[in-house]
Amino acid sequence: MELRSHIQHSLGQRRQRQKRHTTQAIAFTDIWHWGDAAAERLARITQGHMSHNHPLSPVRKAKKSISALSQFLPRKGMLAYLTYMAERLAFCHALLKETGSIYLHCDPT
Repeated sequence: MELRSHIQHSLGQRRQRQKRHTTQAIAFTDIWHWGDAAAERLARITQGHMSHNHPLSPVRKAKKSISALSQFLPRKGMLAYLTYMAERLAFCHALLKETGSIYLHCDPT
């Protein structure tokens, strides 16, 4: 009887974790969509159409990473989010002093 109870408890916890991950995935998907703006960001980053003193020139450093990710990530929310963050972080970097720092807060949703 105790083994059965433990198994039922474990299955219940597993279902709760799956539900939580599904809820988080839905929340993420609701916010980020692949569209024309995301495609344009990806092109700007990967094709590098920026002069040396363009405000987004630091994004050139992310070119290899974003290019590699775009080879296997589908054209969906995750890639839209990564291209968005690459550009935003490049803008932040351009505004910083050489001794400046950027702190990011990441949570599960």
